[in-house]
Amino acid sequence: MVGWVEPFGARRPQIFTASIWVPIVALAITLCSCSDAPSPNTNPELQPEIAQPETEIDDATLEQLQSIGYLSGYSEQPEDTGATIFDEARAQPGLNLYTSGHSHAAYLIDMQGVAVHTWEYDASDLFPINSSRDYWRRVHLNDRGDLYACVDPHGIIKLNKNSELIWNTNGEDLLHHDFFVDETENVYAIGRRIGPIPDIDPTKDIIDDTVVLFDTNGNRIKRFSVFDAFRDTEWFDRIAETVGLLLDSADPEVKRVIEAFHTNTIEVFDGSLASVSPLLKAGNAILCSPIHRNVFIVDLEQERVVWNWFGPWKAGIHQPTFLKNGNFLLFDNNMHSNDSGETVSQTLEYTFPDTNQVWEYSGIAANREYYSRFSSLAERLPNGNTLVVVSNEGRAIEVTPSGEVVWEFWNPNTVDASMRGQKGFAHKSSGEIIGTLFQLERVSLNVQESWL
Repeated sequence: MVGWVEPFGARRPQIFTASIWVPIVALAITLCSCSDAPSPNTNPELQPEIAQPETEIDDATLEQLQSIGYLSGYSEQPEDTGATIFDEARAQPGLNLYTSGHSHAAYLIDMQGVAVHTWEYDASDLFPINSSRDYWRRVHLNDRGDLYACVDPHGIIKLNKNSELIWNTNGEDLLHHDFFVDETENVYAIGRRIGPIPDIDPTKDIIDDTVVLFDTNGNRIKRFSVFDAFRDTEWFDRIAETVGLLLDSADPEVKRVIEAFHTNTIEVFDGSLASVSPLLKAGNAILCSPIHRNVFIVDLEQERVVWNWFGPWKAGIHQPTFLKNGNFLLFDNNMHSNDSGETVSQTLEYTFPDTNQVWEYSGIAANREYYSRFSSLAERLPNGNTLVVVSNEGRAIEVTPSGEVVWEFWNPNTVDASMRGQKGFAHKSSGEIIGTLFQLERVSLNVQESWL
């Protein structure tokens, strides 16, 4: 096996981040699966050093790596916030778990928007966190009240119901965007590795995504390159050709790190849909890349892509998730324009594996306008409604199959309006900036019975 090739000398390039999902694709690495798992930092008092990536990165590069993600806020806050619409008869009963760009915290609220429980933890003693992006990108709640949180782009922390640290990953894998906790409480996450690829260009660093598996104590079991998972597949040549064109067109005077995938989703299958297709067997996982605008399934044991779809979407896509009927749902950031010339997004449902579109909730329709340039997700609820999170707007909406809104929530939390002028703020005038709603999911009313 060939390990990761470290960068030459002390050179540290500037990271280039496209202002939108420009298809910046890069050839990635041959990255070995690692069984020599590091021990988690379970007690910051005993292990006070801030965790660092395996490949040395200076402060400026780390700052720009963090900027690949998302701002804490994008839009002006509306006058009314919290739960502004609630049709109790038609909305799916439950509680709502959400994270906001304004803080390192997660909130459990009822359908009226009243707080039921809060988790909060400052992980700056564990990771070199940029104070302007000190939020949790994704969280997961178990039935004991323990909360897992992705501190993007560093690592994952696990807290108990009292927000006390149980364990944290060591920061080497530059974890970002999403993770998945399986029924055994192993954790599958998306990481990054940075360095030159000699057979592509020995002088240029590349950001390749990795799939990283952690055990129940946060120890790394193995990891592998997303790019290498495409090797020897029918889709590899298209990716490689695109990368070659992009590298050829790059300004040779500008040192920059190109993202290979910007993978934003990982969902591991439990085998319950294997009768729909063997591709959905237990241990496979669905991922997606807004850069390639593709959704793909990886056999995690074989570390190989077994299905891929370069879809029809015009721009970014986020959070494909399989439904109980064997179809999959995703958020299409899209960049469509409605009749008024406004840019809008849409939520789409497709059959699998033939990828026929069978449902949509589109922002193009009159009085349904919604738009998120970055992030966002959608969830199919038990009663058949769909919960759509419009991250940049700081808004979540629950809609019926016919598209009627039966619940709406606006993030009541704000971020510093001095951020105006950065990406996403140029068209804003005045007023409070609503915190980015990175995640909001409906959880059972019974979720807290054993611990709250």
